[in-house]
Parts: sequence; structure tokens; C-alpha cells
Amino acid sequence: MRGSAVTGEGKSAAIEIGRSWNILPGFVYGVRQPAMRGQLIVGAASDLDADWLDGTIAGLSAELAYDPPEDASAEGLVSRVARLTAALQIHFGIPVSGSCHIEPTGLAPDGRPQFLLALPYLEVRAMRLALLWAVEAMNQLLAVKPESAPGPANAQVLVDLGNQLRPFAPPSRNMQHFITAALRLDIPVQRLVANVVAFGTGCNTRLLESTVTDRTSLVGSGIARNKVATASLFRRAGLPAPEQTVVATSDEAVAAAENLGYPVVVKPVDQNQGAGVAAGLRDAASVRAAVSEAEKLSSRIIVERHFEGKDYRLTVVDGRVVKVENRIAGGVVGDGRSSIAELVVARQQSSHFQRILRQSGRMLLVLDEEARGLLHEMGLDDGSVPSEGQYVPLRRKNNVTTGGEQIAIPIEEAHPDNLALAIRAAAQLRLDFVGVDLLIPDIAVSWLESGALICEVNTMPQIGVRTTPEIYGEILRQLVGPDPRIPAHLLVLPDGRQPDCEESAKLMRELSCNALSTSQGVWIDGERLAAQPADGFSSARIVLGELGARSALCIVSAGEIAARGLPADWFETIRLDADDERTAGLAPAVRPHTAALVETVRDA
Repeated sequence: MRGSAVTGEGKSAAIEIGRSWNILPGFVYGVRQPAMRGQLIVGAASDLDADWLDGTIAGLSAELAYDPPEDASAEGLVSRVARLTAALQIHFGIPVSGSCHIEPTGLAPDGRPQFLLALPYLEVRAMRLALLWAVEAMNQLLAVKPESAPGPANAQVLVDLGNQLRPFAPPSRNMQHFITAALRLDIPVQRLVANVVAFGTGCNTRLLESTVTDRTSLVGSGIARNKVATASLFRRAGLPAPEQTVVATSDEAVAAAENLGYPVVVKPVDQNQGAGVAAGLRDAASVRAAVSEAEKLSSRIIVERHFEGKDYRLTVVDGRVVKVENRIAGGVVGDGRSSIAELVVARQQSSHFQRILRQSGRMLLVLDEEARGLLHEMGLDDGSVPSEGQYVPLRRKNNVTTGGEQIAIPIEEAHPDNLALAIRAAAQLRLDFVGVDLLIPDIAVSWLESGALICEVNTMPQIGVRTTPEIYGEILRQLVGPDPRIPAHLLVLPDGRQPDCEESAKLMRELSCNALSTSQGVWIDGERLAAQPADGFSSARIVLGELGARSALCIVSAGEIAARGLPADWFETIRLDADDERTAGLAPAVRPHTAALVETVRDA
């Protein structure tokens, strides 16, 4: 990849992307993810107005996590490019580490300073797009005077970049947050296939796809996808579940509603996350309209009696409630002066709803047919003026995807009986990670006293960071335990030298390793698992992903490390042959990835 230098009158500082860049599948120079490595060439930065440049870049978006260095030198300019490249990816849902490596490498042929740059990536194509955009943006800004128009720093250019970057983000927001938390907590993370990600190494490895884990019950997930089956199982276990009628037509739905008694709820049998759910229906017309919407998602529809209570989502992980949220339907709060229509407009202009509009292209809260139907039921219309503090719901579902809100409830404020109810519901389904949706008058009062209803169980719950920023890290720690890495040791051999069996066995005994990887194969507890891996790097990747590995010795050639990086982000020890020039030369690149760099000398 290559970019061109752009300079303007009166400005000598410009940035050029060198011709040769390498995509490494492994780790180098302390970068916390696989790295893209190459050269940046910059002009003189003596007249750089760093404050103006940084302020203009930050002005792209208040939500852009761009943290520039104080350094205004040529190296500081390279650092700005690296930080902006990461910030752009993070802004559009691509979790990358803020770590990078910058190293002066002398002068380019034209006399400009040249730097080695190693940048972390999750998706190579996204990294390239972000880097090219960052360099071009910096060059355009450096080509104009501070008092001039700011060039690329406007909303539309960021929107255009977002349209290119978003397809490379993990499709699950949960996974975006889990990877971000792993990088922050120094938990090894590696994408495996599709959207499955591994956290940890060896016997401590856990796999996640969103909030489905390697231990999530297939049987339980199948039951949970069917609301009728779930309710039947819960009633059999003595848990509070709704009485339901399955219908095939709107006429059957109306008959069921009249038999159960209004108000009722209409929902598809086999959908999650509130899809197709309409609650609080009070007449035949609203039931028919709800069935019409639900039929777009499923051929089997449920009608059940409405239970009056507040909506809570209790997230259960491995038999423990880790989060409680009160979910409120989208609506407005009166101020005693403004009409409902005016309150809706004001709500639409909030930063929260504007951010969703930019990300999804749609406004969640509008005065549509659903909203006006609810207003009619309350005896209100667009021009009504609610009293101060009065909440006016405009959505039938308590779901953030339709404009709702989530309010975090401290777990200790929930009654122990209600926490136990959610844990028992998860256990009945044999599910290790689940969202239990509970309708109850007051979460602080036992359901045994107040009554309650488990209205839904979600096997892939969206957890969210807005109300609990640390929740993903807490869950990861619970899943992988206090030691996500197994002890791993690396022996780097000169190119062409094969590992000696006796030497390897001796070193394994000294290091208490039960697993070994070489270019010749993989062994765990003396049993050979892989006959002929592609190379030592691939072999190390294999052994560090094996659940039987408790401590591993990995033997890799110097050439592989130089070309591909380290097979893992951390080793307890790394041994280099000090007598081999190429092997010893790897020390600067690998030193940040080990607690002990051992430079060995062969016997004379």
C-alpha cells in the first residue's frame, strides 16, 4: 500500500506511506493484536500548529476517541496518524488496541525522516482504509493555514468513511465490547471462524459467539427459542409463566383474547429480543393489527393475558445474576408546558437518538400509528400537554431497539428471591448465559409476595455498556478465571536448525511443560496430536488452542518470527540463540512480549 505526500504553500510538513508494508498474523514490538508493519515518511514539523491540528481532528465528532500526543515533532506527527487510525476504527465498531510501535529508521532518499510503524488490526482491510484516510486527512489539514477552512473535518466525510468501515465490524455489539474488554484487561483474544472468538489460551480457553458460549446447552437453546415450550417447562417446574393460546389467524387471536380477557399480549412463538411483540392490547382492532405484524416474522402466534408489572431483564452467567435492568418503553416526560409533539421533537434531538440515527439511518421515536394508538387509549393526542414529570409511553414494547430506555438497578437492591428465580429459570433450561425477562410490580419485593411473570428468556441477550461500562470485563473474568493464559515458553532456533529431541525434553522438564509444538508436530502429555503442521508458527498456534495444554514449549525458527511475528502475545520466557545474527536481531521486536528474554550461547 502506498499514499502520496500532499503539501501546500507555506507548509513543508507532509506524510507519505512507504511502499512496502507487511501484514503479520502474529505479534511484534508490544502491539496487543496482530500487526501491520511498514514505513511512514514525514516532512519537517517545525512549523506544525499541533493544537489547531488536534482540535480540528477532534471536531470530526464529539464521540471520536482521538487522544493526540503532546509531542509536536515529526515522530509526534506519526503518533497522531497511528492514534487517529485506531480511533476511527473504534468509532465504527472495530475493536483495536491503542498500542502501536514507532521507531525512527533514518532518512528517506529525499532527506525526510523515516519511521517504522507497527499498528494493531482486527480486519486488515479496515486498517488499510483507516490508515489511508488518516494520512490523507492529516495531509489536507497540513496543507492549509490554521485560519483557513478545516478541509476534511466535517460530518459528511466521517459518515462516508463509516459506510466503508462498518461492514468490517463484528456483527454483534456484544462481541465488539467483549474484544474491547479483553484488550483492556490483557486477556488473549483471537478470532477463529466466522463470528466465533477465543479468549485465553490452552486449557483456559473459552469460546464466544456474542453471548453464546462453548458451554451453552443446545437442548436448552432449542427450548428457549419456542415460547410455548419454555412456558410449559416453567409451569411444570412451578415457575411463574404465562397461560397461552397458539393461534393461526386474526379471528382466532380475537377469540383467544376475549376468552382470556383484555388486556392481552400478542407475540410470535419463535422470535427473540421483543421482535413482533405487542403488549397491553385492549380491543379486537389492536389485536388484529398486532397479529398482522407478528405474521411477518412467524406463522405461529401466541395470545396471552397481559400481566401488569415493571419490565426487568436479569442477566444470568454461570448461575449468578450479573446485571439487572429496568426496561421502559419509548416515550416522553412532560414538563407542564410543551405538547407531546414538541416533546417528541426535543427527544429526537438528544445526543442518544441522534447517534442512533447516524448509525442506523432511522429515528426510533416518532409519532406513528403505534404512538397515536397509545395516545388515543390514554385520551391524549399530539397537542396534549402532559403535566410535569408525567411519563407518556409511545411504544408498546419495552425495548431499546424501538426507542426504549434501560435503567441499571444495583443487584443488591433486587430481592434475593427474584434473583434466585432468574437463576432457577436458567438452570431449568441448562443455559449458562441467558437474559431472563421478568414482569414484577417491584424488583425489591419477593415475587412470592407480589406475583410475577417470566415473559421471555433470551439465549443471546444484548448486555450493553451504557448503564454498566465494566460489565463485559467482569463477565470475561468470570468466564476465563483469574489466569486466562497458560504458561507458555518460546525457543527460537536459527533458520535451518531442527529441534533436538533430548534438548526439547530436558527443557520441557525444566519448565514443567506438558505440551510441545515444533515444525514436526504437536504433542500433549506425550501423545502426538498433529503429524506435520505447515510450520513452527502454525504448530504453536495449534498447541496454544488445545484444552489439554496446561503449560507449553513452542519451538519456532527465526525466519518465521521475522516474517510472521510471534504466535502469541505473551510468553513467560523467550530463548534466542545469541550466536546467530538473525536470531539475536529479533530481540527488540520480541522483548515486550516476555517476562524473561534469555539469549543463549551454544557450547564451543
